[in-house]
Amino acid sequence: MISIPNRFLKASARGCCLAVSFSVSSLFVSVPLSAVAALTLSSCFDPGITRCAVQCGEADLCPSGATCLSDGMCHSSANESLCSALPADAAQNLDGTSPIDATTPDASTSDASLGCGDGIIQNDRDETCDDGNEDAGDGCSDVCRIESGFFCFGTPSDCATAPGPGQLIITEIQKDPCADQGAGCLLNDISAEWFEVQNVSNVKLQLLNMIIRDDGIESITVSTPLTVAPGQRVVLGNNSNTALNGDVTLDYQYMAAFFVLANGADEIILVNPLTSVEIDRVFYNTVNFPDFRGSSLSLDPDFYDGTSNDDGLNWCDGDVLYGPGDFGTPGQVNPQCP
Repeated sequence: MISIPNRFLKASARGCCLAVSFSVSSLFVSVPLSAVAALTLSSCFDPGITRCAVQCGEADLCPSGATCLSDGMCHSSANESLCSALPADAAQNLDGTSPIDATTPDASTSDASLGCGDGIIQNDRDETCDDGNEDAGDGCSDVCRIESGFFCFGTPSDCATAPGPGQLIITEIQKDPCADQGAGCLLNDISAEWFEVQNVSNVKLQLLNMIIRDDGIESITVSTPLTVAPGQRVVLGNNSNTALNGDVTLDYQYMAAFFVLANGADEIILVNPLTSVEIDRVFYNTVNFPDFRGSSLSLDPDFYDGTSNDDGLNWCDGDVLYGPGDFGTPGQVNPQCP
């Protein structure tokens, strides 16, 4: 417990926080130092609130854990924004002298050049993203907060929205890999199934947490960030080992045990993780869809939309050789169907 002269304490409201400055009185009050530290650090140093708490002038006059900066105020770190100018009746230090002019901070200690739009996520400002601009509507708002429906990763932040209905469509399916070179299949379903999706929208999409399921009990979730630019194709499969999967480069590997592409009839259904709304689905079978072992189901490029790919007549057998002996164009533009 220490004794602090009441003439040194003056409470006033500044914005959202209690500001402690200093005026003259002759009374003495006994205040625990821990209480002063708790008051200033918890009440006034919350992120996003202008910092105007305790005047200092000397570093040792700040509570434990705080730093005296060039505005003559105690701050929680040397990287915080400087306080604005104080009212005239509060502009004095503990020793009665004037603090350093807060309107002209020392350039060596000021971070005034930093802020939302600088490409750096600053946690002490409550930023959750920073894409290098102050534009709203691009996933990272004008105050550097992630906007609803978006995912942002990296520094500067790369923001993209979760796919909506028809924005991401299924364009190719390898349900029955084989690579038959005359002595039977070299590949099998467990190690070489894959399917391709394409972003047919004009916005960047983020597939993190997207659900992939069938109409039964099989379901998987994309568990790592996967950004798809407008027009881009990505390949998802059950085995990323190119020596075993037919020399296919995957953009995402899922667990083979939890999602299997049946060689007969089956479904691939893509679901938005935020709304649970279907993005796209294809229900293939051996009657209306092509069915040749080792060849992918290839959607004709003239029918790249979420409705036309429901019709088996718009699909044909993949006919471009890849790997050790299968046919398809994983990650590439599909050829026109005959």
